[in-house]
Amino acid sequence: MLHDLTVGHLDPEAVRLGQLRVHRPLSSGAAAILARFVDSAGMIGGQPFVMTPEYIRLPWFRPARNRVAEQAALALAAEEGCILADVKNGRLVDPSQLLRP
Repeated sequence: MLHDLTVGHLDPEAVRLGQLRVHRPLSSGAAAILARFVDSAGMIGGQPFVMTPEYIRLPWFRPARNRVAEQAALALAAEEGCILADVKNGRLVDPSQLLRP
């Protein structure tokens, strides 16, 4: 199964219903944070990602775990105050679950 990490100022109730609803757009600083993790091919950990003004969708389990995506998600959560979610599967992701062995 493939999982993405969606990062943004998301509505937690919508996430639990498997819906993507955004309270407000990301700040302009989000692109600079994300740029620290993008490789020379324009990917995150060798995988494509999606960035919109409202949210960023990072490749998480595809099928292997993408630790670079986890690092990027943690940086965005810490510096932007974003929520992390696996929207397709209707769950919020606790940052403490990331980068664990």
